[in-house]
Amino acid sequence: MLKYAKDGVSVVLTLDTRREKKDGLFPVKIQVVQNG
Repeated sequence: MLKYAKDGVSVVLTLDTRREKKDGLFPVKIQVVQNG
């Protein structure tokens, strides 16, 4: 998991290991939140 915040905006990147894709890779979830 990677968190980054700047100027009231937060971004969270998470590797979703629950579901493996056909090519053996895993999807990445991106969450963007505006604070304020």
